[in-house]
Amino acid sequence: MTVRRIFLARHGNRQDFADPSWVDSALERYDPPLSSDGFEQAYRLGQRLVGEGIVAIVASPFLRTVQTAEQVNATLGVPLFLESGFGEWLSSDSFERLPRLGLLAPGAARYPLLGAGSALAWPETRDQMRSRVQHTLERLLEHLDGTLLVVTHAASAAAAVLIDPRVARVECPLCALFCLERDLGGWRLVLDADVAHVGSRLSTFAFP
Repeated sequence: MTVRRIFLARHGNRQDFADPSWVDSALERYDPPLSSDGFEQAYRLGQRLVGEGIVAIVASPFLRTVQTAEQVNATLGVPLFLESGFGEWLSSDSFERLPRLGLLAPGAARYPLLGAGSALAWPETRDQMRSRVQHTLERLLEHLDGTLLVVTHAASAAAAVLIDPRVARVECPLCALFCLERDLGGWRLVLDADVAHVGSRLSTFAFP
């Protein structure tokens, strides 16, 4: 029986979390970078993942997730892809429009766009986001082999974890690490919100 493992991680701390005034001068307030401690959290995440057999990283195309993935990959040194299907939950409560993501602008892509899931759309309900993420998770196995790391957002990571029918609620702190395994019996959560590498449970998001 073949077992596939996919690790999922939330990004590190955001600049607008660390400094709320950042949005006053931001070119795109919906796409903040990591804060200085966010970069440190992401580096520690990379150290935590040494020896897990990860062969590729797949990141949401938002700046904070790509920067987290880059810090992890400074340690792992594997191929890195972008995947819109793991993007942020674009609810009308949090977003007034579709974000302008610099990493998806024509000619600006730093990494290949995988194309396993749906393009980002606004506005998006909770159920639509959950369906998008879980569809992308299933399709990911068709695009890439081996053990993978997905770097995403709190709601998207939680939606992916909820593909395990035994899970009813997910808490997702900054840089939390999850692991899903899939065999003939379906998806099973085998690592739940590990933050030992970060040392705290800051900015916990609970879903649903």
